[in-house]
Amino acid sequence: MAKRKSWVGSGLSSLLTTQAKRRRPERDGGGRRLRLGPTVDLEALGRKAKYVVAVFAGLCGISERTLVRDMDADYQQTPSAWLAKLQIRDSIPRICEGTRIKDVATELHFKNATHFSRAFKRHSGCTPTQYYRTWIQNGRVSPG
Repeated sequence: MAKRKSWVGSGLSSLLTTQAKRRRPERDGGGRRLRLGPTVDLEALGRKAKYVVAVFAGLCGISERTLVRDMDADYQQTPSAWLAKLQIRDSIPRICEGTRIKDVATELHFKNATHFSRAFKRHSGCTPTQYYRTWIQNGRVSPG
């Protein structure tokens, strides 16, 4: 009779337990799940997720639907809107450095330069080139 392989001693069970613990959301004393708070560096996670909501939710260790609820409760906006604003905020220093619009679009994971320019104009009211020219004319005040 063949011997059954036991997973207990192999370390697999401890690995699965560790992963399960890592994915469990923190709870307060009453058993309610804690909302996204200042202890989580959401901006760093958003950049690491390349501004994609599904990846962002996975890095936060929660489902997309839970992320939507938490972002709505904490920031009064959807994760996609929050990530889009982060993307535009991340583009401003690059634009002010004089980086080509095409390169900024590529670095920030936009489909193309046109897509980036449209998104930038939607959020700031002017194109990236207009923003740069205004920044130059106003004496190169710190971007932000």
